[in-house]
Amino acid sequence: MERYSIEIAKKSDDFDLREILRNTKMQGDISLTFETEPSFFNAISILGEKQTVLSIRDLQKNKIIGFLIRSVKNVYINQRIVKVGYLSSIRLLEGYRGGRLLIKGNKELKKLLGNSSEKINFTTIIKDNIYAQKVISKSRVGLPDYNKIGVNKTFAIKPCNSTRYKNIHDIIIQKGIDGFSIERVVSFINENGKKKNFFPVITKDLIKNNCLKDFSKDDFFIAHKNNKILGIVGCWDQSKFKKSVVKGLSKKYKLLRLFNNYFLTHFLNTPTIPNVKQNINAFYLNLIVVKENDHDVFSCIIDFISKYYSNKNYNYFLIGIDENDPLCHSMKNFRCFTYDAIVYLVDYSTKIKIEDRIKYLEISRL
Repeated sequence: MERYSIEIAKKSDDFDLREILRNTKMQGDISLTFETEPSFFNAISILGEKQTVLSIRDLQKNKIIGFLIRSVKNVYINQRIVKVGYLSSIRLLEGYRGGRLLIKGNKELKKLLGNSSEKINFTTIIKDNIYAQKVISKSRVGLPDYNKIGVNKTFAIKPCNSTRYKNIHDIIIQKGIDGFSIERVVSFINENGKKKNFFPVITKDLIKNNCLKDFSKDDFFIAHKNNKILGIVGCWDQSKFKKSVVKGLSKKYKLLRLFNNYFLTHFLNTPTIPNVKQNINAFYLNLIVVKENDHDVFSCIIDFISKYYSNKNYNYFLIGIDENDPLCHSMKNFRCFTYDAIVYLVDYSTKIKIEDRIKYLEISRL
């Protein structure tokens, strides 16, 4: 008799799936768990138009011991709207991380991808996750192929009241969309966003109907001059349904935390490092669109947002940008912590040729 079964998770599995997230951490100098409270399925609904959770059950103990999520998203590829699949949150409890179970799970994944209508699937793996990279690098018959297509950089910046980038071009930046219709805002986002592969398709209904939980038109920051929009950036606090918890600090980071939090963060505005068992209080910059990728405009927006949230007790805010995006130049103006994620196409079908463009991965929905 088979000890393990692989099946599509149900709503009734919500508690078990949350339990796995609480007990599987991302290793590193700062070890973290990414948790979805109070509801797993409610939290992952923001990932895309449709989510499939592939769960692994230990039949002897009658409990779920691992899972992965495949979400379907409407994004721009080659400036056209395409449905793609994104693989995320691959979790397996300690004690079950053996080769045979991993192969079994990957074969089921390949079957799922083969039966889906979306022919472009992608995933990301943190650069420091050497174990995961070794697993996907091994060529095994019947398993999905992983092809690296780039690196996505994430920057953590501390909100602070001091000016870190001077606005010398009289660019006006405002919170909310007053003076601009929602139609004009959505049109600007799509017209500029579609130039980057994997940028999410945005609709008026998506914003107005609270499909992006706790994110509304009032969370946009608009840069404009002479009534012309120059850039739009959203700020999204997801703490009501998702949280990141510090589970461990390396010896180096225990010392760095003391030096950073009691000295550097006050004088150099570096992000604060939470202690073990503390939640990270952070928000995302999302739907980042700047006309002609003008890093001067983007720097002005970041500085404005930094000041706006300086008294809100956030450890930092997160910005995700492709390593080849000109907007990366803005980051030199702000002291930040960074980490990189490698982007892979999974079992890519060459029937759809992906042009070599700058990518945009919406990290708030990964």
